[in-house]
Amino acid sequence: HAHNTAHTRRRGRSGRQLSSPPFLTKMRASALLCLLLLAPANALFEDQAGKIDWGRQNIGRVSHAVFHSSGVQRLAIVSTEEGVVSGIDLRTGTTVWRQVLADGEEVLELVQLPKAAVSVGTAPFGDGRVGVVRMWSTAGSMVWDAQIDVSTLGACTPTIVLTDANVLAACADLVVALSGGRGDELWRWRAAPPTSTLMIKEVVATADSVHVYGLATAANGKSQLRVASIDLSTGKQLNASTIVLPSAPSGETVGTLGLEKAVVLLADDGETLMLHQVGSSDGVSEVKLHDVLSDVSFKGASLLRLPMPNTVALRLAHDLTAILKVEGSTVSVARVI
Repeated sequence: HAHNTAHTRRRGRSGRQLSSPPFLTKMRASALLCLLLLAPANALFEDQAGKIDWGRQNIGRVSHAVFHSSGVQRLAIVSTEEGVVSGIDLRTGTTVWRQVLADGEEVLELVQLPKAAVSVGTAPFGDGRVGVVRMWSTAGSMVWDAQIDVSTLGACTPTIVLTDANVLAACADLVVALSGGRGDELWRWRAAPPTSTLMIKEVVATADSVHVYGLATAANGKSQLRVASIDLSTGKQLNASTIVLPSAPSGETVGTLGLEKAVVLLADDGETLMLHQVGSSDGVSEVKLHDVLSDVSFKGASLLRLPMPNTVALRLAHDLTAILKVEGSTVSVARVI
């Protein structure tokens, strides 16, 4: 019998299989490197251009990457589609450490801390999937891990956000606050019914609140954006609302960084963005991408999260990526690469 409880197992191992279940310059470099490493290509650090060029062939296809710099060390912590988390020396391309995850475990997000990285994903558990959060030191040891939920329908798609001291993890209709140091559960919040179609997509933390965004389908078939605000310290719900979306969402959402945070949704047609200002009682505003980008195809477009304020990336056909600035209800093109 599977219980929806968070628990933590602390261990520190290197290179062994695991059991199943700030800094504008750095951010710009990270964004560039992310675009390089998310393709099966060679990696190049900013100050190595024209000097050192290397590639790793034995870690698998990179799905996520974060970057750590301390003294002379420059390290990429990457996760791969083959279930490997590795630390790679960006100056030499050497694999410094390597952790092999359990069979069937998938990393869905990787987030940087000053001296660590946090991964979130899912792993098989009974007939469903369990959400798994792990904190990795830059030396390759696992500081702690926690299971955050079980979904017998396999619908758990976790997401995380970091505060000054804690990790907030969401899965299905649940948000759990974990202490950053030990991974202990501090509080949990579960969305009010109906939740049969609800999937939390974004969690955005401000100074004293947590804003939770989930997609759901109403009984009449209309797509909804369900929004809730939670007290950061206690997990008590402050307010909640439901917004009927003007366009069917693709399911892809991105929360922007910066003082004026926004949640960006991509419509199912790939040609429309829907924006909601975090903390606002307003609905969503629509931006037609044809009005922003011309002479490009939006077929198969997808959103990418970037570690830069008020910025998202839109991956397009023909290996093009548009860097978009989001300011209020306005979207503009910073560059296309």
